[in-house]
Amino acid sequence: MGNVFKNCILAACVVAAGASAEGLYLEGSLGIAKADYVEQERPRRLQQAYDHVGECLGIEGCEDTGPSGEYAPRDKVEYVGYGPVLDLKVGYGWEKLAVFGVIQGTYTEGFHNFDCYVVGEPVEYTGDDDGYAFHNHWVEHEEYIRYSELHSLSTRLFLGGGFTFYPFAKKESPLTGFHAGASFGFSIIETQVDEEKNAVRDRNHGAMEISTLTQSIVFDVGHTWAFNERWNMGVALTAAFENPVESEKEYSMFNLHTVWAGLRFVRK
Repeated sequence: MGNVFKNCILAACVVAAGASAEGLYLEGSLGIAKADYVEQERPRRLQQAYDHVGECLGIEGCEDTGPSGEYAPRDKVEYVGYGPVLDLKVGYGWEKLAVFGVIQGTYTEGFHNFDCYVVGEPVEYTGDDDGYAFHNHWVEHEEYIRYSELHSLSTRLFLGGGFTFYPFAKKESPLTGFHAGASFGFSIIETQVDEEKNAVRDRNHGAMEISTLTQSIVFDVGHTWAFNERWNMGVALTAAFENPVESEKEYSMFNLHTVWAGLRFVRK
């Protein structure tokens, strides 16, 4: 978490050094975020007891069987937390439009809920004189486990680029400072259960986290009021939606988003 905000503060210092440049667009926002991350396993079918798994490869007396019609219970990891967010944008601005690069850091603390099921999977391997091998696979649902309100923390670092549109350019209009925009990029999200506070020690603990690289789209609206010729101050509301890049978790469905509101400073 410290590194995220150190990087944001360093970027702010570099930006401030060039704040007098003509056409330079600067935007900084500080607010309170709500992070809501859910990972849920897709429905998958259980094997019947002693169903054959794999191909028989022409072995006499061997019969291929597919999945039964029964669905397994689904694992689900959910995190909800609240905390500070710092957002910095640097780019070039015109009267009604600004384009920029953006860095955003979020740190939240909250709670994990974790559902899982425990299965027994005895596997029997057999073979024949020609070296062919097959196995019988038995999966049986035994017990469903739920962990509730495990104290956890999460960090999110977003890097990307985007635009902001100011549709009301006339200074005499009360809507002059209204703006809306979007950003696109990548986020690194790390959530972790606090082991010391929760005293969690079990073989499933490794799954009780969400750690992923995501493709991100961020929507933003706000309104600022001028307090001199260059600088404006106001409020903003932002919502970020994430879609994981990694392919290793194709069996999972993700719903990751961060919503935050706060103060905004703009130089345009």
